[in-house]
Amino acid sequence: MGAKQRAAPGRKAKPGAAQNNRNRNDGHNTANGNATTARVKRTGQCPVCNNEETLDVTPKPRGGWWVDCYSCKADGLAGGDFIRELAATVGAPGGGALLEDPLGWLGDYLHSAANTGYVEAVPDEAQRAEWAANLKADVRPRLYLARKRGLTMRTLRRSGIGWDKGSKCFTIPIPNAQGEIVNLVRRPWPATTPPKYKVLAGRGMPERVQVYPLPLRPGPVLAVGGLLDALLARQHGLNAVSGTHGIDTSLDVWLPHVRGHQVAVMWDVGEEKAMYDRVEALNDAGAYARPVRLSRLAGFTGKDLTDALTSGYTAEDLKALINSEYRRAT
Repeated sequence: MGAKQRAAPGRKAKPGAAQNNRNRNDGHNTANGNATTARVKRTGQCPVCNNEETLDVTPKPRGGWWVDCYSCKADGLAGGDFIRELAATVGAPGGGALLEDPLGWLGDYLHSAANTGYVEAVPDEAQRAEWAANLKADVRPRLYLARKRGLTMRTLRRSGIGWDKGSKCFTIPIPNAQGEIVNLVRRPWPATTPPKYKVLAGRGMPERVQVYPLPLRPGPVLAVGGLLDALLARQHGLNAVSGTHGIDTSLDVWLPHVRGHQVAVMWDVGEEKAMYDRVEALNDAGAYARPVRLSRLAGFTGKDLTDALTSGYTAEDLKALINSEYRRAT
């Protein structure tokens, strides 16, 4: 990752802006104490991926800090690479400087700081229509969604997915239960560096965190880890849903939709621990959840639900796997 100075999301970079921002944060007091001296665990919006709940800043018992983002880690950006990318994003001179004073550099992004962070507006209907028209007109991104992701033009039209030519990313409008567009997820393509999905900036706006796609049909639910996975599963007749923030979407976002229902939780191969944790949490909160391991699908060598449905497996094969995993768990 490069160390080039970049502005925080939604802000213009200018000479000296990073240092001025740091100086301002160094003296910033919050309702919970001085932002640079109070050694308590903080969470908030990750400046790298813009996910609202996945940044974790935790004090070490013997001094120093752990700084992590669960969403970036799931997409392969972790450890020193993540710290360097984070430092570049907020304008810190390096990873070491950021780790010396993470509350100073990241104070604007943490929930314990003043709740007045930058809020990125949801693109209006005309802009979304322009992106949808771009996708229809541009063969390469459309063929990727058709051949690699298995999505038909009918599915793409109904979901409003578009193509932002300027930033070279797919755009996925996110509605709430009432059908209002409350968020927009971008998926860069070709994706050269993680994270794969980026949400609009808007810390402190819980309505931007949703399950997708809505509405769900009555009956058993299939919970998957990716938005395009959920959309493809719906196309095949499965009652599937994902969180806007992937497997890290908070439990309270899921519960209004799945409490009291049977829920088959099918995270990607390699994410089994997170899957078991989510199953346990759902059951404790009143759902009837069971883990479904894709690795148990006969002959399957892929990673996720899309790999299965685009390599010859059918919805009936997945239903049989779900039923088998339910019997195994009882």
